[in-house]
Amino acid sequence: VSYDPYDTRKVTAAAGTSRGSWDGLVFAQYLGSEGDFRFTNRAVPDDAFRDTRVNNAFDQGDVTARLVYRDAPLAVALTTDSFVKSQGLPGRGTVQSETGHRDTFRQIANLTASLAPSGPFAIGADASVYGVLQEQQFRARDLTYGASDVDDTSTTVGGQLGVRGTLGAHQVPALLVAGGVERFVSRDGIGSQSLRAGTSPPR
Repeated sequence: VSYDPYDTRKVTAAAGTSRGSWDGLVFAQYLGSEGDFRFTNRAVPDDAFRDTRVNNAFDQGDVTARLVYRDAPLAVALTTDSFVKSQGLPGRGTVQSETGHRDTFRQIANLTASLAPSGPFAIGADASVYGVLQEQQFRARDLTYGASDVDDTSTTVGGQLGVRGTLGAHQVPALLVAGGVERFVSRDGIGSQSLRAGTSPPR
């Protein structure tokens, strides 16, 4: 656990266990900050002044978990990672945004299986499938960003299979097959001069 004068706080926790053929691990972390530091605002070059960063706070959390089963010659592992973040976006300019805000959610899952080399050709195999989901929302109502209400969602799924082997001291040609699909959809609740409000076709 840690804390500093900028109201930045951090908490980390981890636990692991092993029983028979099973291994498990969980790692969790929280990080947040107000981020309202003082800086020299040069909006008017000849009249710079000290200002305070506004709308700069964020909170984020992440949990990673892994479960493994081993029973020779087979090993199977499932790994997941969940991430969330809520943050203010004051912008990079000297005119700060008091309403710009972004929320992010991301979920990753990966399942792998490994077969140790065996047989006269010492053939082994590794296979994995994975999925990723990410959602982002951006909201603003000011001169810095204008009026904005956008949700973006992207999904990815894929997998691969690898087979390898040996013949004495020689490597047998290996085989790798892999594939994946990505999908992206954006929803604009307000629209603009160039884009109509609504949901985009999947890409």
